[in-house]
Amino acid sequence: MKLQPNGAREAAARRERSPRLVLALGIAGFAATAVVVACAESDDLPHALVPEPEEPIAVPEAAPPVVDASVDGDAGCESLDPSLCTPSETRCDEVDWCPAKDPVDSRRAFTSVWGASQDDVWAVGSSGAVIHFDGTEWKDASLDTTRTLFSVHGSGPNDVWIVGTYGTIFHGPGFDAGAPDWQPAPIVPYNGASEKTLSSVWSPSPDEVWITGESLRIPGQSKAGTQYRGDLADGGMAWTLVSPCATCSFMSSVWGTSARELWAVGQGGKAFHTTEPPPADGGDGDPGAAAPVWVAVDTRTQQDLRAVWGIGKDDVWVVGRRGTIRRYRSGAAQAEIVAPPGTTQDLHAVWGSASDDVWAVGDYGTILHFDGAAWHASTAAFPIGVKPHLYGVWGSSATDVWVVGEGIVLHFTGAKK
Repeated sequence: MKLQPNGAREAAARRERSPRLVLALGIAGFAATAVVVACAESDDLPHALVPEPEEPIAVPEAAPPVVDASVDGDAGCESLDPSLCTPSETRCDEVDWCPAKDPVDSRRAFTSVWGASQDDVWAVGSSGAVIHFDGTEWKDASLDTTRTLFSVHGSGPNDVWIVGTYGTIFHGPGFDAGAPDWQPAPIVPYNGASEKTLSSVWSPSPDEVWITGESLRIPGQSKAGTQYRGDLADGGMAWTLVSPCATCSFMSSVWGTSARELWAVGQGGKAFHTTEPPPADGGDGDPGAAAPVWVAVDTRTQQDLRAVWGIGKDDVWVVGRRGTIRRYRSGAAQAEIVAPPGTTQDLHAVWGSASDDVWAVGDYGTILHFDGAAWHASTAAFPIGVKPHLYGVWGSSATDVWVVGEGIVLHFTGAKK
């Protein structure tokens, strides 16, 4: 079973010869009946994964100061654009991003990273991979599953959520009492009909969580939805379907600034945000518990959108396929088209510490930085060979930012040049 990366037909032959495992996060043309962990050579699946090892992640004690060149060598680079490959060893003091002291089994793909602070960071990925950074080192905290985990987020250090394939949802108290205690919290019991990919999770408080992904119908509720709101009040769990887009089969990312200020993006350039509903009495009073109203956003693209994040409700960034970047300002009729610095690579994640400090990451080692005026390419110490696809970015400050991807975790502590 071989996987063809999104829009990169020329890489197929190279990957036939390369031992690297590849995780492709494509959502174009997704059919609701697709099985999400599958043998495929298609750009159309929302998440496609090649077979994975059964061994858990090995966590070496330390990484060498120079990137190890033995993983891939120059396998396949002869058939690719040179910019997609690392031709020689790169020292960490020569570039902005350096591999972490190595938590990474190079056979795994890490898909998402999030933290409650600089010494409490989580990353998740293929074959149930979960790792945790305590400010000094990364440690294994993997789940007992072979399913792929696509997103991690929480409202604080003791309220962490993870979602993935086959409707997988786990909730835990972080490292409360010294060890994670992951508990399943499915939207519906797994019964063979709930094989739905959940691609993104965002939690504004311990009492509420939002999840998005493939369209699902919950028994007893009349509509199918691509988002699910979990109400955790009084220690219970109740899921409600939310359908900002009745025709969407897949929404890839959900994010917000509060429980009532939310954004969601997905296939075909679809994007939505919430506005406060009118008061129930028709006057100027508090709308109370009324559900927020979802409003479509004109993104001026039909490219699939992969991630959404903002410095606040008035300044929101969206990234997606073929280098798509959009910026939305409060009150604007349309999203602003922002040109990346000469890349057409798929972008999978976006995060920043301020309006003039925003990061976006994507395929073939793409790391872009917005300085308030323009986007620029950033440098990283990758292993010799084909650059890994990067899927997640998060930081605790402008000088403490993490990026995760295929067999790699990168750390930024400030620009070196």
